[in-house]
Parts: sequence; C-alpha cells; structure tokens
Amino acid sequence: MAFIFKVTTTSSPQTFTIPCYNSGTFNATIDWGDGGPTSSITAYNDADLAHSYATAGQYTITITGTFPNIYFNASGDRLLVDEVVDLGDVGWTRFDRAFWGCSNMTAFNVGTADTSGVTTMFRTFRSCPGLTSLDLSALNTASVTTMQEMFFGCTSLTSLDVSGFDTSSVTNMSSMFQSCTNLTSLDVSSFNTASVTTMYGMFASCSNLTALDVSGFNTASVGNMSYMFQSCSGLTSLDVSSFDTSSVVSMLSMFASCSGLTSLDVTGFNTASVTRIDYMFSACTNLTGLQISGWDVSSVIDGSGFLQNANNALSTQEYNNTLRAWSQQSVQSGVTWHFGDATYDETHPDTGYYLDFDGLDDNMILPGTDFGSSTNATLYKTFRGNTGDTQQIMFGTNSTGTWILAAQSGSSSTTLSAAVGSPVYREDATIPSYADRAALFTALVDDTDHTIGIEEADLSANAAWVSGGFYIGGEHSTLFNSTGRLYAWAAVDTRLDGRNRDLLENFMISRKTA
Repeated sequence: MAFIFKVTTTSSPQTFTIPCYNSGTFNATIDWGDGGPTSSITAYNDADLAHSYATAGQYTITITGTFPNIYFNASGDRLLVDEVVDLGDVGWTRFDRAFWGCSNMTAFNVGTADTSGVTTMFRTFRSCPGLTSLDLSALNTASVTTMQEMFFGCTSLTSLDVSGFDTSSVTNMSSMFQSCTNLTSLDVSSFNTASVTTMYGMFASCSNLTALDVSGFNTASVGNMSYMFQSCSGLTSLDVSSFDTSSVVSMLSMFASCSGLTSLDVTGFNTASVTRIDYMFSACTNLTGLQISGWDVSSVIDGSGFLQNANNALSTQEYNNTLRAWSQQSVQSGVTWHFGDATYDETHPDTGYYLDFDGLDDNMILPGTDFGSSTNATLYKTFRGNTGDTQQIMFGTNSTGTWILAAQSGSSSTTLSAAVGSPVYREDATIPSYADRAALFTALVDDTDHTIGIEEADLSANAAWVSGGFYIGGEHSTLFNSTGRLYAWAAVDTRLDGRNRDLLENFMISRKTA
C-alpha cells in the first residue's frame, strides 16, 4: 500500500517540498494529486521532491516504491500538511523528527505501514497541536530504541492508544508525553521498561490525566526521573511504591506541582545514589502523610525547594523522624534544603532517649567549623536541669571563656557572652524573651523539661567557636559537671530548614536509654 497524505496550498502558484533525511535508499514514485506528471525519486535530496501547484487547494499525495523516511523537523512546508491517510508500506527505517511541527495536521493513520525496521521515533509528532485523531494501532515498535519527545506538545489529543506498543528495546522515554495537556486517559500498563535508562519529563504537564497506572514499570535501569510527573495536577493518586530507584541519580521536580495528589508512598525509594532532589515535591499543595525519614540522602547535593509550598506533606512527628535520621548520615557539605512550613517538635523531648549526665564522661563536643561561620545562628537544646546543680553550660566552645549561656555558681544569675552579638533567648517557644537573667537561671536549674532557645547569635564574631569546637554537653570541667539530662539538640542558621533556615546539626539524640 502506498504512503498517502494530504496537503493544502494557500496561494497560486505554490511549491510544496517533501523533506527527507540522508539515510536509506530511495526508489519511489510520487503522484502529486493534481493530474500532472509523476516524479521519480532516487535520493533524499532529489530535486523532484519539490512540486509547484498552479492553484490553491487541497491535494492528495501518493508515494509508492521505497521511501525510507520523511523529515519535516519543524521547518519547511510543514504547515501545509493536513492529514496522513495511510503511512503505507514503503520501507520505513526512521521516524525521528518526521512530522515535528506539522501543527495543522489533524489526523494520522498508520494504516498498512510496516514499521518493523524503524529504530527511532524521536520527536515524531512533537508540536502537532492540531492532531485530534491518531491511530497507531498498527504501529510496529519492536525495534525502536528511543521514543524521546514522541508526542511532546500534542495538546489537542484527549485520548491516545499506545497499549499495543512493544517497548522492549526502548532506552529513552524522556518527555514522551510531555505537554499533552488535554489527555484524560493513557494506558501504559503494558509497557516493558526494563531497558529504559531515562524517564525525564515522561508525563510532565499532562495536567488533565486523572489516572495513570505505572505500578508495573521496571525502573531498575532508570537513572533520571527528573520532572517525570511534574504538573500532573489532575492525578489524585499515583502508585510508585514498587519503583526500583537504585540507579536513579536525579529526582529533580519529579512530582512538582502535582497539586491533586493527597498521598504518595515513597517509603521504598532507594535514594543512595540520588544527587538532585531539589523541588521534588514543590507545590504538592494537598499532599499529606509523606514519609521520607528512611531515605539515604548522603549523595544529595541540592535539596532547595524540596517541599516548598507543600506545607502539609510532613507531619511534625515525621519531620522529627527525618531530622533525627538524616542527621546521623554522612551528608554532603553546603546542601540547601527546603521543608515548606513543616515544624519539628521543640517542646516535647523524646523521653525514650537521652544523655544522662552524671560526671565527666558524657561530653558532646562538635567540630566548630560550620558553627563558627554562622552570622545568624538559632540554637535549641531540650534538657532537664537539676536544682542541686547550679553551674550549667548551655552553649559554649570547648575552650575557656566563650559561652553564649551558662548558669554561674548558685548566684541566681547567668553569663551571657558579649561576643555573639545581641541574641534573643526563649524558652519552650512560648515566652517572647526572658524578663531578666534570673528568670532564665530558674529554667536552667529546675527539675523539669525545657527547651532553651537562642536566636540571632553571631558566632563568627569570635574565632574560638572554630578553634575550640562547639560544646553542647553538660560535663565540661570539674566546675561545670552537670547532672541533668540532654534530650535533643538542634542548630540552624539563616540559610534554610523548612522555615528558611539551614540545619547545622539536626536533632542529635543519644542512644543511651533511661
């Protein structure tokens, strides 16, 4: 069967040229549909691929013989194409960029075509916004290795039947359906994705999809899932629980702007190799119950925008769990994170775990490099003081004389260092600031649980924070040998933590039980 398609010229006379790519052997005859002589084609750039129509109108072009490709590539006379009636059996070997930019084409039928020899469908129908009918039921895709951007920008399609696709050889599905904004249904449940290495933007901006079954996808070889479901705002559920993400390096904006999702199970994600996680859940405005505390983030170099405007995604308890778990990992330095409006519990200690200070053997001294560079630090410490111990160091260096806060010698007063700017002191996040030092002292040495907070401290003002190390224990010396308990510790500065601050140390909880 011949390759048959229709074009419409708009002026008299007007030349229409069939573009081809320098690949394969051409030995074809073209009937231009205007009653004139036919053309014999023997090369991809044959002069007879151009034809002048005397009068404006619609013409049916018929090609027989061997014609291995067509290559509009978003250029030439692509806007004159109306319809492909039958792709025909003419020895097709490639469809990359074939009908890219044929924005006035409204219908396409594979018909009698034999496409078993086609290896690439890169951008085959990209930017064909006029397509409303696309019959691919006879398309043989067994040899195809790339379907990248195959349907990108087919904005008028409301349905697309790809259920018969053989995708066993496909390695690239990036942006395959991107910006098919009016698709309401899409069945990819039979896709064999075992060979696929990238799903970058595969369903991005398919904003009217209400259901998508990817639960059977084999993603073991996939390295890039960036933007995969970005702006699929019509989806209310999505099952990715079986995804094998062990090879994934980037999850950048993977679910960004999936504003209809209310839940998402990613607990099984293997993120050990992931470096980009920025904006992954940004603008998932209805997402709740997200659980990420079990993730390995040791390779992540960018977490900016991670949960920006996904303000209900993390519960307080899960944020607590996440900070505690991630703080124990060996993470990359200088990583920026955004946790939306998630809040961690600064008031109620985890009473299952604490450091029980009882002498000089449980000090906690941290390297001071990161702390020493902070010009606007916020520090929190959840602890229980002891009325019999009136000499407590809350925050200080592991050298003499530089404390932010300490209780001194039973004098019902405190030492506040002048070398840290003008910090604000808070207790349990409920008192705007202590009325006086005596009030603060009372909190330091009683027998109840407290969270002491210091905000806006400039640690860079004194080099001792770097050279001496950062001391957060309770047993610094013979004089300061606290007998209270340390439940939790957090330090942030103005860079980021979910409330636009960066965690320097995330909830260091001891594993020494009560």
